[in-house]
Amino acid sequence: MLWRDFTRNTLQLDLKALRAGNPLVLANHAHTYFDAYQAAGPGQDFEPLTLGGHLPLEKVYAWHPLADYPEELHAGVLGAQAQLWTEYMPTRRRLDYMTYPRACALAQVLWTGEGREDAAAFARRLDAHLPRLDRLGVAYRPHPVEAD
Repeated sequence: MLWRDFTRNTLQLDLKALRAGNPLVLANHAHTYFDAYQAAGPGQDFEPLTLGGHLPLEKVYAWHPLADYPEELHAGVLGAQAQLWTEYMPTRRRLDYMTYPRACALAQVLWTGEGREDAAAFARRLDAHLPRLDRLGVAYRPHPVEAD
């Protein structure tokens, strides 16, 4: 499992593992750690306290998990996963808020790969999906998705 993003992966242990025939699960720090703030900057002080960092929905959706790997190694990548450390999430509502809708974006990225639709199409699909989360009682973070 690799959690470091490309800029922090100086030892390239992921490439060494793949070249040795070991499977790899991506857990890229820059795109899959959902314990980071979803919004940052002036006027965003309503965001719940987190460990730090900034990971907006758009950045999750823009991730290209296989971009840093030669095509001949793609088969060794089993997939990816999101991480969510809960030290600052005392309730289920806070956990939901930090997870969704970013989990929807990551699922779309992993299911469709490079052939995925643009951000505007994803925004429309997400708008149609949020009422389902409402019916399930998921306390997701309201977020207007901005298209490219």
